Amino acid sequence: MRLTNSWPGGFQGEVTIENTGSSVLNGWYVQWTLPSGAKITQAWNGTSMQSGPTAMIHAESWNSALAAGATATAGFLGTSASTPTFTDVSCG
Repeated sequence: MRLTNSWPGGFQGEVTIENTGSSVLNGWYVQWTLPSGAKITQAWNGTSMQSGPTAMIHAESWNSALAAGATATAGFLGTSASTPTFTDVSCG
């Protein structure tokens, strides 16, 4: 997960998930904590969800199956009063 761009009041980020297992991973997701007041407003190559400071991007139906050794990347835009940090990142 990384911040790829920021500007006054907004930011762009990217998540990449890799299947390090030996079988297909179905329905991948990445979840993290945003600073208070930050909000995800748009996502691509995944669907975003947010509840308070907890944000998540999960697979779309067309990229849900992640083969062993494969990666998937999704991007997102958001609003924030300051440049955000992403903490408590987890995936599956």
